[in-house]
Amino acid sequence: MKPFERNAANLIESLSFYGHATGKGCIEESGGVRLVASGVPYSVFNIALLTSPVADIEGELERRIQLAGNWFRRQGLSWSFWICEDHLGRRAARSLHTIFDRQGLLCIAESPGMEAWPLPPPRRPLPPMEWRRVQDAPTRQAFTHLVSVSFQVPFSIAEQIYSREAAWAGELEGYVGYVGSEAVCSCGLVESDNALGIYSVSTLPDWRRKGYAESLMRQVLATRPASSCIILQSSRAGQKLYYEMGFHRVTRWFVFATPSTRP
Repeated sequence: MKPFERNAANLIESLSFYGHATGKGCIEESGGVRLVASGVPYSVFNIALLTSPVADIEGELERRIQLAGNWFRRQGLSWSFWICEDHLGRRAARSLHTIFDRQGLLCIAESPGMEAWPLPPPRRPLPPMEWRRVQDAPTRQAFTHLVSVSFQVPFSIAEQIYSREAAWAGELEGYVGYVGSEAVCSCGLVESDNALGIYSVSTLPDWRRKGYAESLMRQVLATRPASSCIILQSSRAGQKLYYEMGFHRVTRWFVFATPSTRP
């Protein structure tokens, strides 16, 4: 499996979380697209992804976007399309933003898909902290709060996604880092295809740039086989940290969404 394929496969597995998190969502595959609906009216939790490459056939990418748009419109949901540049032919890649613009979707994020194999030792002393897996009401509440603050998701939306016990019965595992009794950072973990995917990395503003997110990630990863490839998709703010941790870019992701929804 090529690095970008491993990155994409793990991301698809992680995003499937939203199809069962709320109890009112669903997941379907049709025409080269995986469709994940959370049932919550917030675009980044209703997701379309390519399940196979787009050849440079006239109108092929538009066809898949339209298929996804029709599906989400029937459900009355705002939505987003997450696309890996390595799934595109050259013509589609050159015209990517124009194609999505014609379909009424705006680019809200562009991020590198990264991996490290193996993860080198830390370059700085990391702060001690306690961490807990998300598996009860207090840890679900803490994870919800951290995601809401760090990713600027309205708490009422985040609560619908992350607060149900049944949401955490799938492949995505959540973790919360504590300093004393205060929950200060979070991360998620998905294991698939001999890879460990890191997601939902967040730190409260007053605790940032002190090493807490890295400390949490490393402690969680230390419980897994050291031979596993570690992958993630970085936000712009997190890129410096991940490069310093030993990650390198293997692909690039774009997120396009229906207008008037914050990323």
